[in-house]
Amino acid sequence: MSRTILGRRVAAFASIVAAAGLLAAALPAAAWDGDREDANITAQITNVGLGAPGADERVVPPGASVAVSFDYVVTNIDLDNFMAIKYGWSSEAKPRACTFINKATTGILTGSASATINAPSVAGSTYLRWELVENSCSGALTNPWTSGPVATNPEDAFLGRLFVRNKLVTASSVTISGVTMTGGLTDVEALPGDTITVSLSAKIDGRSCPTCRYRILVGWSDSGTPSRCIYNGKPLGAIKTITRTFDLVVPANPIGLSRPLDRFIAFKAAKSGSTTCNQSSWPGGSPNATPETSFLGHVKVTAF
Repeated sequence: MSRTILGRRVAAFASIVAAAGLLAAALPAAAWDGDREDANITAQITNVGLGAPGADERVVPPGASVAVSFDYVVTNIDLDNFMAIKYGWSSEAKPRACTFINKATTGILTGSASATINAPSVAGSTYLRWELVENSCSGALTNPWTSGPVATNPEDAFLGRLFVRNKLVTASSVTISGVTMTGGLTDVEALPGDTITVSLSAKIDGRSCPTCRYRILVGWSDSGTPSRCIYNGKPLGAIKTITRTFDLVVPANPIGLSRPLDRFIAFKAAKSGSTTCNQSSWPGGSPNATPETSFLGHVKVTAF
């Protein structure tokens, strides 16, 4: 017999996901707990990591290798049942990895699971999804998710979020490429107050509007205003290519936060009506609403 017990995050994650399917940059800090299939089994997942423990959101190119890790506590009164945890991407029909956790001969099993799995090949956002099954890992990766191709309870099934972006990020006639951050990466770790150096190339396509002026703004995705204007000019009916290097200071973490925080460096582009670049707000709304066309890099901010 094979049964599935889905995990539940004890937080307001459900309402965040339901709001638009595209959520704010940082998942709320919370424990994970298990829904009960019956009175015999509970499960708890903690210390989820995408690339590093505590970092539960990342930006990666399509097909990139992603190190996934988490800790688990499973309580099972049915001591004779084998159990396994399957995990993978919510956008895919089948799990990517499975960890066999054996029988709970003492009633409680604790341990850690880890695997390196490839990101989806198509750009977009996806969630790290999991299932606890009373079975072995046999056939786990060739068979579809036990609870169906789309989780009906995202607050129960999702552990973290992956933003898969193309090497070229395009929005409003502007294409960003060649993004590197401190150390030559697009995923870095930092402390509040650290300075992150970002380099990029941008192409501004002015062929459709020879008289138009364009502006490019960059900053932290969860900030109400951009940090810098890196271009405000007219391509004069041509394609203009620019390179820019700029610094961003990592904001302070929320008071009382005792876990790493995921922050994203983002850009927005729009037509500009003035020789003075308007930095009073993000054009078209927060970058968090358009991560696939706005996010350029990820910073895991440690708590101290």
